Amino acid sequence: MQLNKENYKMPFIELFKTIYGYYFYDVNKNTILEIGKEEYDLLYQCLKKNEFKLNDQLSELIDNGYLKDERAEFIEHFGIYNIETLLNRKIKKITLQLTQDCNFRCKYCLYTKGKNAHQRGHSKQKMSWEIAKKSIDYVIKHSIDNKIINIGFYGGEPLIEFELIKKCIEYTQRECIGKIFTYTITTNGTLITDKIVEFFLKYNVICVLSLDGPKHINDKNRVFHNGNGTYDVVVQKIQNIKEKYPQFSSKLQLNMVVDPQNSFDELCNIDFDRLGLDENRVNISFVDWADESDNVKISDKFISGYNYGLFLSYLYYMGIIDKDGISPIKLILAKELIDEIEKGHATNRIGKYAAPSGPCIPGQARLFITCKGEMYPCERVSETSEIMKIGNLEVGINCEKAIYLLQVGKVGENICKNCWAFRKCKMCAKLTDDGDKMSAEKKFSHCNEIKERARLQIEVEIMMDEARKRKLSVRR
Repeated sequence: MQLNKENYKMPFIELFKTIYGYYFYDVNKNTILEIGKEEYDLLYQCLKKNEFKLNDQLSELIDNGYLKDERAEFIEHFGIYNIETLLNRKIKKITLQLTQDCNFRCKYCLYTKGKNAHQRGHSKQKMSWEIAKKSIDYVIKHSIDNKIINIGFYGGEPLIEFELIKKCIEYTQRECIGKIFTYTITTNGTLITDKIVEFFLKYNVICVLSLDGPKHINDKNRVFHNGNGTYDVVVQKIQNIKEKYPQFSSKLQLNMVVDPQNSFDELCNIDFDRLGLDENRVNISFVDWADESDNVKISDKFISGYNYGLFLSYLYYMGIIDKDGISPIKLILAKELIDEIEKGHATNRIGKYAAPSGPCIPGQARLFITCKGEMYPCERVSETSEIMKIGNLEVGINCEKAIYLLQVGKVGENICKNCWAFRKCKMCAKLTDDGDKMSAEKKFSHCNEIKERARLQIEVEIMMDEARKRKLSVRR
């Protein structure tokens, strides 16, 4: 039996197979289903030839709600209907740019002049107390429905303005009754003193220190003004804290920026025991080379080490092998994907109006306020971009600009409607930023990477399910 293609589009699915079985991911049901080889081969040919044919098994699947051809007719993020409420009453966090100055000149930093000067640059500009106070007052006024508010201190290097940090924290503790304030600072760590540690301990400030790996890797990018490496200074500061303030050391977090031009296995050789850290207190991100991604090479050693390292980590999380010998870095990267899987699947069908799953509500989760009092969705976007500037302290957030960024799925929407990764898309407006508009060309240049991540997530989920069913075991 062949369906009339005028009445039935191709099913919205993606095929997967392993050494143990055959599967398809049903986009509408947001579900992975195991099928037989005959059905897999038939679906493969249907997708290849763009001609849908049925057998009894496929007809039964359709009767049970699978293999539907439903796609969104219009891309529309549901957040646009309550965005004013979210931005007026439910802001969760503000990040204050205390200064654009820094005692480092990290080669990948968005503030470093030269390669990334189109984004922003280092300067002596700093936030005044008036702007800081207005920022705190703004988040209090616009978080009525939230009991807990987080204030993040950011730079440049925020500890250059430690006195301003003190003033902000003391103000919130003294004046803001009825709210619980938490505090986070992202710092290179070199300016930390006993006085600072004692103050942070008093107010339970979470301190995120930056270190990018063992010495020879960290010092390639993280350097002082004179080009000298920073590893030894940072590690000495961490060890001093560990010895003198063990209660604070136990709360330290580490931020690692991974440069894929290095060997992944060498990067994993960072001595966590010496630093007094474990994988539960390490955040990992990848270098953002802004618009220079075409010129950045990923080393073969990185790719092979990364893939094998994650494979071992997935086996550990499945209970197949033990943890011995697996780097915490590999465990962290694998855990991110495992966490996404364990969150479960939304089961609502794709309706007439729908949007890819990627964007957050601009300004609600981590509103970034610059030294001048200008507002951006977060600290990762370009401060020179007109579309990324969503407001300022004088007038507040412009909801229309926030909605524009939230509707990133509408950029090139005809392609997005038919993408099998629609439900698992991580596209952010930042990736589309062309200065004065969101660019479809820039957006789609990131699609392969996003789909590879979505495919990996499904493959790992299948692998985990197969391990449970077959009670696989591996000896090491």
